[in-house]
Amino acid sequence: MLTETKIKKIKATGKEQRVIDTLGLYLRVDKNGNKTWQLRHTINEKRKWFGLGSYPSTNLNEARKLSAELRERIDNGEDILAKPDAKKVIYVKDLVAQYIEFQKKNSSSEDFIKKLTNISKNHIIPKIGNRDIQTIKRKDCIDVLEPLIDKGATRNKVLSALKGISRLARHNELIENDPTHDIARALPQYKAQPMPHISPLHNKSLLKELLLDLDNYTKGNYISRYALKLLPYIVLRPIELVSLQWDFYDAENSRIIIPAEIMKMRKDHIVCLSRQAKQIIEELKDLQGGFKYFFPSYYKDNHDHINYESLAKAIRSMGYNGIDKPKQTLHGFRHIYSTAIHELQEQYHFSELAIELVLAHTDKNKSRASYNFADKLSERAKIMQVYADWIDNLKYAK
Repeated sequence: MLTETKIKKIKATGKEQRVIDTLGLYLRVDKNGNKTWQLRHTINEKRKWFGLGSYPSTNLNEARKLSAELRERIDNGEDILAKPDAKKVIYVKDLVAQYIEFQKKNSSSEDFIKKLTNISKNHIIPKIGNRDIQTIKRKDCIDVLEPLIDKGATRNKVLSALKGISRLARHNELIENDPTHDIARALPQYKAQPMPHISPLHNKSLLKELLLDLDNYTKGNYISRYALKLLPYIVLRPIELVSLQWDFYDAENSRIIIPAEIMKMRKDHIVCLSRQAKQIIEELKDLQGGFKYFFPSYYKDNHDHINYESLAKAIRSMGYNGIDKPKQTLHGFRHIYSTAIHELQEQYHFSELAIELVLAHTDKNKSRASYNFADKLSERAKIMQVYADWIDNLKYAK
């Protein structure tokens, strides 16, 4: 009899496998490792195979339930084979699994796959996962998206996933019309708000306090403490920060080169390091013992990195939670950089393009977007040093 643990351990062998569970229920594993459920049952003295969905979108308990229901229908005399022209039911959850596999095979980043899996699990499957894709209408998609009206970034990711699933269904000739077509027009417009952060223009004294708190944080392990120290100087997205690997670090040129698959825009991103940032990294390197990541997790396998939520939790524990003090998010440090450096822009004559390249922002202007991320490196290095000096001047001002 199968268990979830046994199923996960079954690997591809290069040829088709069938592993029995119970009462004619089998797990079929194709040569590539894709897993589907099948029921073997005898009808009119002939052995027949019936598909019951793919794994893991149909889990072990669900497969057993479907198998029992189908056996009961057959044993009660229902002629399952008498409906050859009936349309096969294709569940949305099965298409979701196929779409995720498609993205994996097309070299989508690990971070993208993780986010796609999570938004599917949290927002799409609970609403329409057990529905036949052929029954999904425009209104069903709107029902999935409406609860996310005030969560613009999440709503956009869910909509993108729905569109991808619909394209896959049309490509496989499962549906004729795309239920997500032009659906954005039917939804209220969302105006993005800056991530909560302490303003470098209007609340410098509290920002100074925050920066000193980050330096003097004593709770947790040294990994988290160094991540918090580096955070203001490097202006990366949270997932990019905790995913930094020592292989990316170019000490000779004072740079970090983050490969395309980790970045949002699928291009390598060159991070120019200030003297302050490099010093923190070098101190951390002296403490490391051959780990893959800058910030390896104590609670996971050493091949994994810490979760950025642990850093967010640390900042909240300092009181920057919107209750005791104004809220400061990890992403909000990028807003602090942007505000501060734009204030310094006229004095130092920084170009807008270089400022945005530091943030690895995509540009809708095709002419500007054609710049390689290696462009304007000397200006970007100067920006990061000026910004680091601005941080220190604020931190240590009397």
